[in-house]
Amino acid sequence: MTYHNALKRFLFWGVASIVIIYLVILAGSIVRGTGAGMGCPDWPKCFGLWIPPTHIDQLPQNYQMLFSDNGKVYVEPFNPVKTWTEYLNRLIGALSGIFMFIMFLQAFQIRKIYPQSFYFTTAAFFLLLFQGWLGAQVVYTNLTPHMITYHMALAMIIVGLLIFALVSTQQNVPHKSHNRLFLLMLIVLFIQMILGVLVREQIDTAMKKWLYEKRELWLSTVDNTFLIHRSFSWAVMLLSLYFLYRVRKTNLYWQGWVQMIGVCLLFSTGILFQYFDFPALAQPIHLLTTTVIIGNLFYGFARTL
Repeated sequence: MTYHNALKRFLFWGVASIVIIYLVILAGSIVRGTGAGMGCPDWPKCFGLWIPPTHIDQLPQNYQMLFSDNGKVYVEPFNPVKTWTEYLNRLIGALSGIFMFIMFLQAFQIRKIYPQSFYFTTAAFFLLLFQGWLGAQVVYTNLTPHMITYHMALAMIIVGLLIFALVSTQQNVPHKSHNRLFLLMLIVLFIQMILGVLVREQIDTAMKKWLYEKRELWLSTVDNTFLIHRSFSWAVMLLSLYFLYRVRKTNLYWQGWVQMIGVCLLFSTGILFQYFDFPALAQPIHLLTTTVIIGNLFYGFARTL
């Protein structure tokens, strides 16, 4: 009975941890889309405070010089909306650490019966600690694009480990015949995500150049990576149709539909980017959809092992 209760708690906190990680990803994409990444020029505090200011009068007159770390960090003029957007993003990130620590404690209690779950949870927890350090480097390097790319890729690895940890406790009949299919889709979606993030790096540069205005010009600054990303999306669509066809008669069919609906949503937001000047709302939807699809594939792949 003790192990049964510990398992229930582990599953609860595992699901909660995955949900909170996705909220962190969503919050991070909103931060990027609104240009709020440097709303707090220091870390972990914000303008040296645990509770950020709401008005510039709460800051010293030389705050830009004071928090520039001897000129290494560019401190933007104070904007309370950007400051609190970034700070809420950090709060959600801190909450994810608390959730995963509780999950880790529950995994320790069931380690003898479910050792794989404990190993996956431990790896995810320590990667999250590294992710926190990486988040600080993103701030201290003035939102250097490649640092944001590492940040995003690591978040998806953590999600994958958490999903594997949960599935390791389940007594599912493995669908080994679909193992390579799920692995193929995972690789393809990860490549597409990285291509998208590389495009986003260049968009970020354009955003800063024009101070988050002139959205109609952002895409014109991107090199051929965008064309590769756009062309590769057709391969993703065709493979997703094939994926749906292969799983249609199994109890994995719903994952095929998640895949197809997600890819169609990615196509739709991609069209908005190209022809409607990067609407701010489409950016977090595009990124969150990508990560949900990858999480869906992680879950399916774990069930085929």
